[in-house]
Amino acid sequence: YIGWFLAGIISGPIGAFTIASISDLLGQIILSTGGAPNPIFTFGNGLGAMSFALCFHFLPIGKPYSLLRSIVGTIVGAIATALVSTMGINTFGNWFLYNQATEYFAYFITRLPQLIILAINTAVVIALIPVLRKLRLYWRRNIKIKE
Repeated sequence: YIGWFLAGIISGPIGAFTIASISDLLGQIILSTGGAPNPIFTFGNGLGAMSFALCFHFLPIGKPYSLLRSIVGTIVGAIATALVSTMGINTFGNWFLYNQATEYFAYFITRLPQLIILAINTAVVIALIPVLRKLRLYWRRNIKIKE
């Protein structure tokens, strides 16, 4: 999640979708278990990164790219990623392709520990926000970032 969240912060929604999709596809090819890359996961991960970037950049609270808005945008974006990608498209894709013998809700419950990883990654990204602000590594660079 960290790489995809940083891609969303630095390159915006379209860049985040592209980077997450390409990195997911490369990961599936490099770490292949013999099957073809799965487009459901690639699309789900791209959409998750895009939803994070949309929340981060367009959340209508506070001044653009203030520290508070960046932290809240990161948290809201992580929640959106969890709903859209982690517990949404990817959980359904896993269930549909590999676990249809299991009831969907039961399979959904087994994916909940993934949210712990998401929370840890979100905390790391929040810790990096002051550095990103200092380096002015935000997607919409035409907005002045005040310290």
